[in-house]
Amino acid sequence: MKATTECIPCYLKQAHSAITAIISDEAEVDRLMKRIVPHLSGTRLQLTPAENSTVILKQVNKLLNTDDPFYRQKRQCNRVALQWEGELDSYMGRSSDRLKTAIKLSVVGNVIDLGIKERVDIKASFEAIFADGFVLDDSYRLIERVQEGRKKILFIGDNAGEIVFDKVLVRELIRCENEVVYVVKGGPILNDALIEDAREVEMDRLCRVIDTGSDWVGVVEKYSSPEFMRAYREADIIVSKGQGNYETLTEMNRKVFHILKAKCDVVARALGVRRGEMVCQLE
Repeated sequence: MKATTECIPCYLKQAHSAITAIISDEAEVDRLMKRIVPHLSGTRLQLTPAENSTVILKQVNKLLNTDDPFYRQKRQCNRVALQWEGELDSYMGRSSDRLKTAIKLSVVGNVIDLGIKERVDIKASFEAIFADGFVLDDSYRLIERVQEGRKKILFIGDNAGEIVFDKVLVRELIRCENEVVYVVKGGPILNDALIEDAREVEMDRLCRVIDTGSDWVGVVEKYSSPEFMRAYREADIIVSKGQGNYETLTEMNRKVFHILKAKCDVVARALGVRRGEMVCQLE
């Protein structure tokens, strides 16, 4: 998915989020934002929005003299999400269709996104996904393939906090006798999950965890590690969470089950849905 000029305000919004994650003085935020604006010249319409975001965010990190401005927020996201594990288990215990429920619970975790600073109402998201379901719904295709068993499944995660909700789905994939590899980022970018987040929420006790080998938003093939690309090529099924992964993986050559909430108009249009709607789409 290529960038559009509509993406430019989002790059600046993400920059502002990163800066204000560690700086509260308005005058200093103003000064730093004005230093970021000229770097918009480094973005390209030929790139994905995720790649352009990374270009800007790396400049922000240089100005802030840090490689992880969202570190504290990620810890908080994990703590908050872990408090919901009992509720997640309760939903699963009441379910007559465990895989479908696990997929829905996984997308609820996608509302936890500090990178664009949405207000998080987890309970309302539970209610929305179970009341309305997916607007684009290829979950039945995913369920059919998963239930065959003996599949290599590459599960590409998104944010800290959200990773807790993904554990529910990972357990069900494994229960169907599949081999799951869960993927996190190779270095800090926005509030994306890292190896340390996987360990903090004990994802590594469920399945093998690897990283992309890079600190770019989404999955950019030329920056990805040989280990990740080997897992990508060998996977029978690829499951991906979130917008950044959608934006980049659609530029690669594999069919992927994308599970996400459309959080901006550009991505919503690409999917053919309205902003705020949730999808499970094979593309």
